[in-house]
Amino acid sequence: ERVRKVLHLALKAGFVISIISFLLFQFLPRQIISLFGSGSEDYFTFAEEYFRIYLFFTFVNCLQPIASNFFTAVGKAQKGIILSLTRQILFLLPLIILLPYIMGIDGIMYAGPCADLAAALLSIYLVVKEVNILKQKEIEGYIFEIKHFLLTFVCMKKDNEKGDESMASNYIRFDWAMKRLLRNKANWGALEG
Repeated sequence: ERVRKVLHLALKAGFVISIISFLLFQFLPRQIISLFGSGSEDYFTFAEEYFRIYLFFTFVNCLQPIASNFFTAVGKAQKGIILSLTRQILFLLPLIILLPYIMGIDGIMYAGPCADLAAALLSIYLVVKEVNILKQKEIEGYIFEIKHFLLTFVCMKKDNEKGDESMASNYIRFDWAMKRLLRNKANWGALEG
């Protein structure tokens, strides 16, 4: 549960930063480009177009590094390493080589957003799959704890043949233990049924 909370917090912060960056890149490209030099009007026209196209999927750029760190944090460093290589190595380089054959010089401009989108989609797929696995393991852990409590209760019942009053106290303790076990659990709805 803590891992999912941190993941959601990181995604929220990442999306805020990425969306602000996207808006700046789309609405203020000339101002940003002019920070790095000046040139003719043709220079600015090409640079603005290139800037807008190449950085179009900036708003999803946060997904790949966050997903990479997520896998490292949950002990699956291999997936984290693969995800960290997806945008730059696995997607961008081949697209920079292939797309110009199809689209001419514009292919280089479109390679960046295609790589960003592909890396984001792969990250979403792998993270959603892993979060579902973690949820399943969490539910299995709850079920194990419940089975353990039930076995403890059955053993208490067999060992305690002193009378009804003593058994009533065992039922209360068991009920208290179950409430404590299930209190503040994320999957209470699934376990309630």
